[in-house]
Amino acid sequence: MCKILLILTMWLTSSFCFAETNVNKNFCKTLSEKTKVIMELRQDGVNINRLYENIENVPPDLKEILDNIIIDAYQTRKYSSITMKEEAVNEFVNRWYLACRKAGFKS
Repeated sequence: MCKILLILTMWLTSSFCFAETNVNKNFCKTLSEKTKVIMELRQDGVNINRLYENIENVPPDLKEILDNIIIDAYQTRKYSSITMKEEAVNEFVNRWYLACRKAGFKS
């Protein structure tokens, strides 16, 4: 479990780096990848505090986005069947991707 959370920490913080004047052209795609991991961890029963421990040192703007994703994920029902977990993850990722596109970011 610790190994997974270490990888999560590196992955959550790694690909969101972009220049303020040049928004990452793949921002929504990157965001949806992060969202998928967060929701998969939620569906696997990982404690919410573990996720917050892993985003403590990220930049404030990114931290705010990740905070909103984590809150949304943990307000979503946790399922026990694999099929329902996969469906919940897919719907969650799609909802966040659409919100990103509606906000004017590129895919």
